[in-house]
Amino acid sequence: QRKPYEINKLLKSMLIELREVSLENFDQVVKLKLPKGAKRNLASNVYSIATSKYFPIYQPRAIYCDSLVVGFLMYTSLSNFQKPNNYLIFRFMVDYQHQRKGIGRLALLKAIEEIRQIENAEKVIVNYDPRNEIAKCFYKKLGFIEVGLDENNEMVAEMAL
Repeated sequence: QRKPYEINKLLKSMLIELREVSLENFDQVVKLKLPKGAKRNLASNVYSIATSKYFPIYQPRAIYCDSLVVGFLMYTSLSNFQKPNNYLIFRFMVDYQHQRKGIGRLALLKAIEEIRQIENAEKVIVNYDPRNEIAKCFYKKLGFIEVGLDENNEMVAEMAL
């Protein structure tokens, strides 16, 4: 187990970026994998990218660590639900080979910062299985506050911007 100062040094040495999914990185994004045996509640990346072509408010992003595609996330405005200043991050994954390195935390912070730059953005929302203690701790450490279960019995957590 790494000591906190070693983790902070490692994080400072990594360049984490979010880039639009494009022809140049599409193949790498769709080949990303979760750990074997992981409960797959997440839609495939190819499905997510395809839906973004039909719903222009969906914002798919490839997560890069240095020059390598290591993850994927997608967010959207909740303007269709009369909450145009709220944004939902509804796809988020880091390839199993790159998990537990702090990449996901930095990528999510980059996404929050990108959303914060949108005029009148007020809130970022995530949801997850309420039995997933790892997700619960992850989002809580970043400042998300649980507000209750949604119609799919997923926990909804929010962060004011």
